[in-house]
Amino acid sequence: MSQSKLRFWFCLASTTLIGIFWISLARLSKLDLPALLPICLIFGLIVWITTSSTFFRRYVGEATPESLGAIRIITCTIMLIMVLGVEDLATSAWLPGEMRRPMGTMQLFYLLPGFGSFVRSQTSLQLFEGLIALLLSKPQKN
Repeated sequence: MSQSKLRFWFCLASTTLIGIFWISLARLSKLDLPALLPICLIFGLIVWITTSSTFFRRYVGEATPESLGAIRIITCTIMLIMVLGVEDLATSAWLPGEMRRPMGTMQLFYLLPGFGSFVRSQTSLQLFEGLIALLLSKPQKN
């Protein structure tokens, strides 16, 4: 399959998915459904433009190893600050059981054996938070 055909089908699939998302959102929040077609077309046009090789050559450019390294450093630093300074994961074990109900994607994690007891244990959450901090602060070898 040629690259232009693949790009076309990718854009069509993404436009269809945004349409399905918009319909479900409209049903939940009583939004206006006639706005669906222009939103889907605009989204499809954005995907079509941003997936072209000309767009990347002209506006994005080639990433250098230095810029990718800087992005990695900034991202890991922000995540490390969130883990060590902002979020206190262990206190979520104190939440009542009604507030720790599995919803959405978290239902998949609750299918794992022992995950329910893991989120109820303050010690295991503190160890997990320490492990994440250690992994984020570990220097990467290339």
